[in-house]
Order: sequence, then structure tokens, then C-alpha cells
Amino acid sequence: MISEIQKKKCVLLLSRTPAPPISGYKIKTYNLVKILSELYDLTVIIVTDEPENNENIEFLKKHSKHYLYFTFPKWRFYWNTLKGLLFSSNPLQVSYYKFNSVHKKLASIIREADIIVPSLTRTTEYVLNQPRKSNSVIIFDTVDSYALGYARAISKTKSFLWKNIYSIESHRLHKYEKEIISQANASLLVNKEETEYWKKYGNSLLMPNGVKEELYNYDLVNTPENAIAFFGKMDYPPNIDAVKWYAKNVLPFLPAEVKFYIVGGSPGKSILKLENQYKNIEVTGYLDNPYDLLSKCLAVVAPMQTGGGIQNKVLETMALGQVNILSSLAANPIGGVDKKDFLIAETAEEHIEFVKLMYSNPLLRNEIGNNARNLIKQNFSWEKNKKSLKEIVEEQFANQNTKN
Repeated sequence: MISEIQKKKCVLLLSRTPAPPISGYKIKTYNLVKILSELYDLTVIIVTDEPENNENIEFLKKHSKHYLYFTFPKWRFYWNTLKGLLFSSNPLQVSYYKFNSVHKKLASIIREADIIVPSLTRTTEYVLNQPRKSNSVIIFDTVDSYALGYARAISKTKSFLWKNIYSIESHRLHKYEKEIISQANASLLVNKEETEYWKKYGNSLLMPNGVKEELYNYDLVNTPENAIAFFGKMDYPPNIDAVKWYAKNVLPFLPAEVKFYIVGGSPGKSILKLENQYKNIEVTGYLDNPYDLLSKCLAVVAPMQTGGGIQNKVLETMALGQVNILSSLAANPIGGVDKKDFLIAETAEEHIEFVKLMYSNPLLRNEIGNNARNLIKQNFSWEKNKKSLKEIVEEQFANQNTKN
């Protein structure tokens, strides 16, 4: 336990409420808040278009010394974006979250902080142009490189609107992320390939997400339901693209009795319509405990066509001991071995083959599931992240003191 006297002042900037932890990013920030509050004297600053909720208020009261919450009507965010598009070269999402009134209010807080942690590119503008202590440390919680993710998405997405947004943003983001990573003392990413890419511009370090310890207590069902599942927040464009691709290209060629569960909160009209188009699709929406259902399925699929970074839901289902059939885009950040820890399927034919294989070969299914669980246990731990983050911050303070 670190005493109050020893604790340095840390400021964490977020664009989403960490609680309730119902999406991959919220799970990450929920745990990051808990880690930072154990190590430091933590102030949490949230600039968001989300309404405040009681669970988040109670969580921040418990896990921070101070917190500030800034929200505005939606039109203010859209107005910021339009101004950014016409009058700025900054990424649109940076403009979306940039309010001059907030910038002024944060000046004294940033100036007095020892450690400043902007999370995601969109919060960094509040840090880059603020005066701060000469020996303060900036730890850029990059998570995913939006610049690289958007560049990949341009050729993959079918939406004309999103194709144009990705095209504009990818160029702006690359220039902006390059600047942030070069200025930050350390930048933390969850994807090994993206971490390696940004090393030429700054101190980019790999820090993958963790999973809930209780997931290791689930047993994989020996006689699973004749079903497969996709698990993820369903208002996230890469998840929408993946599910639509699977429903169109894979599901019609599986045995008619195979059910496809789409598990995750905030499904939009285009996802809900799939239930009417395909009799063997069930859209569950948000479930308080999705793991009972997921552990009973034949396999979980993540046929990601766009996006980047680690899919938290893939980590969670692997921790369950479930077989994951993944595109290489979803598999590569995890660092496992194809056909040992998961199954990589790039084509519809490969997806069909692997689903049938899991049905016909329960021994192989159990073997891959156990390997998956062991891989996650060894490499994806929030406790391990706490230790790594503490070491990174201490090293950067030592470097700063040497310079000064």
C-alpha cells in the first residue's frame, strides 16, 4: 500500500464514462481508473456527450480523489466537428471533444499534475497546449492507433459515408498521432504491430488489456448447443460490418439448425433487421451475464473486416475456454498460434469448414479451448498491467530528473 504522502498527483482524461463497464473501452478505462487510484492521487476528467449516471458517480467517488464531468448538448459537439472540418487540420474526433471553456478550466489542474494520462487521441488536445511542470510525465494511453485503423478501413467498409470519413480522418490522424507520440514520455498500445510501427516516432510500448478473473471459473460445455455467437458492442461500425458479412457469406451455407447469436448492447436497426431476414439469427442485446450463453455455444466468431487493436470480447471468450474463429485482423494482436490457440479464417469457406470441424471433433474443440484459456491467463492480466504501468512511470520520472 502506497502512503498518501508518497503519492504523486495524476490526472486521467477520458471521453467516456468508465462505469458501467459494458464495452471494450469502458472495461479498459474502468480498470485503468482502479489501477491509477491505487498508485497515485487521482483526478479524473471526463469530457463526453454521454449523460452522467449514478453507477459512474459512485465508482468515481470510490476510486478517485477528485473528478470533473463536462457534458454539453449534442449540437455543440456537431458544431465543433463542422468547425474542425472547415477551419482546422486536426482530426475530426479531436475537434468534436474540444471546448475552449473546458481547456481554460483544466489549465491549473494540468499545471499542478505530476503524471498526465490522456486516454485516446481525442483527449490529447487538452494536454499538448497546456503549461505543465518541467518534470511532469505524459503517458499517452493510445489504446488503438486510429490512424492505422482508419487507413485499413477505407478499402474494407461498404458504407459511402464511412469510407469518406475514414479517408479524411486517416490522414489527419496520422499527422496528429505522430506529434503526440513524439511528445509523450511513453505511449501505450494494445496491438503489437501498431506498437512496432510507432516506435520510429517515439517511446511506444505494448500494454495489452486484461480480463476478469472470474471468467476462468467457467467450464466449457462438453455437449454444446448447436450454435455460434458473435460478442461485442453492436453500435461499433467494425462489429456491424463483421456481423453483416457473416450473415450474408457464411450463415446461409451452414446447416439450417445452426443458430447464430449476436450478443452485445446497442444493436441498431440494421442489426435488428437480421432477425427477420434469417430465421436462425437471434439478437440478444445487452445481457447482464452473457458468459453462460457464450460458454454453451459451439464456437465464437470474430470475422473482423475493419477496426484495429485487441477485441476485448475475444479475450473474454478465450478466457472462458471457448474456441474463437477469427479473421487475421482480430487474431494478430493477441499473439497466439493459429490452430492451437484459435482458428484463423479469412474466407467464408474457411469459416464454414471450421464450424463443421468443431461440431464433429469435440476433442479438438476442448484442446483449442484449453490452450486459449492458458494463453490469456499468461499474458492478459490487470494486475500485471498495474506493475508494468508503475515501472514505466518511475522510469520516465528518472529520465526527466536526469534531463533537469
